[in-house]
Formats: sequence, C-alpha cells, structure tokens
Amino acid sequence: AARPEVANANSANAFVSFHFDSSDVNNVASGYTCYFYHPGDSKQLASSVNQQMTNLPLKSRGVEFGNFLVIRDNSVPAILIE
Repeated sequence: AARPEVANANSANAFVSFHFDSSDVNNVASGYTCYFYHPGDSKQLASSVNQQMTNLPLKSRGVEFGNFLVIRDNSVPAILIE
C-alpha cells in the first residue's frame, strides 16, 4: 500500500498507476483497460484518460470498476491503466 500512501501524504491531485501485462503467446493480451474504484472523480478521470488514449494504436477495452488496493486506498482521484 506504499503507493497510495505516497499520493495521500504529498497532497497529489490525482493518482495514475500503469501496469504492463505480458503473455507467453503472441497476441493473446492486447489493449488496455482504465479501472477506477471510487465513483465520481475517479470514474470521470478514467473516462477522460480512456478517451484521450483512443489516439494510440492500442485497443481500448473501456472503463471498468476494479477492486484493486492501489486505487481503492487513495483519498485522491485514482485510476489503474492495465
């Protein structure tokens, strides 16, 4: 839980966590999903970031609720891009 603590302790305006997955089989994992835990500002941030990322050559898998500690334990708007 160190990452949320750093954001909270430093009065961050927002918290964005990037996770990069891989697969042993080519083309099995592709694209990205923007996860939020808290509705409101976090969901709005996830939607805005997802919209901006549509210009990238990656498949958007959309905006989803995610019960991940790294975004759940933040007191600022927080998203996870995976």
